[in-house]
Amino acid sequence: MSFRFVVCPETHAVLAVAGDVLDVAALVDVARSTVDHPDFQSTMRQLVFIPASSEVRLSGADLRAFAERPPIFAPSSRRAIVAEPASVGFGVSRMFEIMKDGLAGEILVTSDVTEACRHVDLDMRDVDALLAGLLEFAVWPRRA
Repeated sequence: MSFRFVVCPETHAVLAVAGDVLDVAALVDVARSTVDHPDFQSTMRQLVFIPASSEVRLSGADLRAFAERPPIFAPSSRRAIVAEPASVGFGVSRMFEIMKDGLAGEILVTSDVTEACRHVDLDMRDVDALLAGLLEFAVWPRRA
């Protein structure tokens, strides 16, 4: 599975968790599926989790092509990507953040879930509840 995601109108947020493989097809698929979701609004907040176990299969050219696509999030939206700091997913996320440079909302890349929740103004309990519905478990390393 590429990504699991949920669009939550109550919290005005989109949460997504990368699957086993992170490639351009997975990115395009989750973007298309998000836009096609009946509750999606471009002003929503977004929180993306990239587990260290995700195998990243993206070249610099792939990432640039994806970053240059028309944005699905408004410039006023707040977005965060959470990835383990020593993972390839973290590095790729930072590259994406730099390439987007504010064109699709303010993006924060961090390894700290609490910091990501503060950035997108989501309560950690809401995130846990949404993740529990998205996954069989809601486990992600938290840092204080």
